[in-house]
Amino acid sequence: MRLLESRKGLSFFAFEHSEEYQQAQHKFLVAVESMEPNNIVVLLQTSPYHVDSLLQLSDACRFQEDQEMARDLVGKAEPPPVPLLGRLRQEYRSSESFYLALYKQMSFLEKRGCPRTALEYCKLILSLEPDEDPLCMLLLIDHLALRARNYEYLIRLFQEWEAHRNLSQLPNFAFSVPLAYFLLSQQTDLPEHERSSAREKASLLIQQALTMFPGGGCPPEP
Repeated sequence: MRLLESRKGLSFFAFEHSEEYQQAQHKFLVAVESMEPNNIVVLLQTSPYHVDSLLQLSDACRFQEDQEMARDLVGKAEPPPVPLLGRLRQEYRSSESFYLALYKQMSFLEKRGCPRTALEYCKLILSLEPDEDPLCMLLLIDHLALRARNYEYLIRLFQEWEAHRNLSQLPNFAFSVPLAYFLLSQQTDLPEHERSSAREKASLLIQQALTMFPGGGCPPEP
């Protein structure tokens, strides 16, 4: 990884590929243009950890309904855990594969019924570049938080980010946050005053959501 810049106490990095990896990338682009998946298989025999090839072959397996192989290839493409000292810049081509590998792994985890783990991946992707959010994780993170029943996290995210990101202007947050408050109010292990407060907030926020997005709670007309 190469340090790009440091500002406001944050360090921004980008991946820097070796010459050998760049050659593999060129062969990958040629293989993609050939429209023949077997050419990517041949490339992986000499470059078994070329990320773009693994992701492309994973998509091919998924289209052929070989979900297990597709998951294995994405898992192989995912980089090992490393200490992140800063944020990765999505606009640099070298970082895109890293983001996509994490995103595809997150998607597979959700489909396998692992919403809590998928939520953690979503948090990781968002944390890499929260200001730009290149993969639009803010349009997905509330859904995963609800599926994972992590209502407190969703509410806290909304409270902390509303001031500078206007999350209430996003239809998904406008409806998911009051739902989180309502579901929180149904938890019997909470004190009654907290449950009552959550119900009141849910009622207030859903009214605001329906006022701002009047068609949000209704199915489309046939």
